[in-house]
Amino acid sequence: MKKNLVLAILLIGFTISLTAETQERIFIVRPRIISSTKEHFLEESKLWANVRRDVSEWYRDVIEGWHGSGFLYVGENGENFIITNRHVLSHAASADITEISGEVELTYTECPVVYVSDGADFAVLAFPENIRPFTEGFQIYDGIISAGTAVSAAGYPGNGDGQEPIWSLTEGIVIDGTAYLRYPDTNDFAYFIAHSAALRGGNSGGPLLAEIDGKTTVIGINTFVTNGENNIGYALPSSILVKEWDKFMEVQTRNTDLRNQKTLENTCGFFTSHINSGVPDRKWINGVLSEYLVSDFGLEAVESLAGENYTVEEINIKDYFFRRPWETMRLAALEHVLSMLRQDLPFRYEGMVEENLDTDASFPPDGVQSRFRDEKSEYIITWALLYGEWRITGIDREPIRKRHRYRSSG
Repeated sequence: MKKNLVLAILLIGFTISLTAETQERIFIVRPRIISSTKEHFLEESKLWANVRRDVSEWYRDVIEGWHGSGFLYVGENGENFIITNRHVLSHAASADITEISGEVELTYTECPVVYVSDGADFAVLAFPENIRPFTEGFQIYDGIISAGTAVSAAGYPGNGDGQEPIWSLTEGIVIDGTAYLRYPDTNDFAYFIAHSAALRGGNSGGPLLAEIDGKTTVIGINTFVTNGENNIGYALPSSILVKEWDKFMEVQTRNTDLRNQKTLENTCGFFTSHINSGVPDRKWINGVLSEYLVSDFGLEAVESLAGENYTVEEINIKDYFFRRPWETMRLAALEHVLSMLRQDLPFRYEGMVEENLDTDASFPPDGVQSRFRDEKSEYIITWALLYGEWRITGIDREPIRKRHRYRSSG
């Protein structure tokens, strides 16, 4: 009893000291959904309006009612960034971020997404035009957190009434600093910090905080919560954050180094090999499909597969879509791409579309095209350098017309 009382006093003191200084460095993150995805969902909303009002409203809410949280990090050279979860920025090329300080709200619009991890639920936003309004952000702890450590979860969950974001700072303790479990978004196993600080929808991307060496420090990114008896929250551990931040720093250099014909041709070669493989590496192919391509193919592919009651990796497309629309669209888009490109093998790389090449062998920022073909069709695939890798932003297919030769009868 005495031990519990001491812990409670420590938690209260920690929370009070956090409240004012913390809120100014935590932001509401409202993603700006890629325009083609927004148009598709709004069209679906209209189609359902007179059939199922609840479904119609769901389509609209997905693209207009979503928000998450994020926290400020200042780079070594003073650059300002917002760190959040990857799933908060699904199908977004930019986001609006809002800082609330007392009664004052300040929103920075169209903050570009500058990094999205392929392997972890981690993403980074920059401020518009690389402005630097802040000189100090959070520190990130690079180490293992022990069970029993006092923690606070900070962010802007929905208020439950229209889901408008509201400031929240909840306290708890670490239950397991190295919880190893299957992550709902990817079905892959990963390490998380399990904790008892209360989380709600909208907390995603906000920091899990602890006092380390007398300083309020980020020890994780709050990522999801299990709804059950205990409502345990799970945070991406700071050890992974540090690794992902180092990858982001590498990407800044790689974006320049990779912008040449040779590296894209190598990627085209790998892509061809994977498509022709007897057992395609789905994870690698999925990694080169950009959100722009998923936006073009995803919803139509979901509808097609849902009609067939299709299952991918033990996930029923029809059921999964209404729980996790973005992840389902990506799964369905991957199935669509594999089906399209593997139906008339062999699939061959024919080279770059020369008119897109500059004399210095660099590429325009909106992408470059390469040509592929199989036995019946020619494909023009558009690539763009996104987050340190060449990724596909568009696929156009044209049937190959057979040429007939005629002999003169004279």
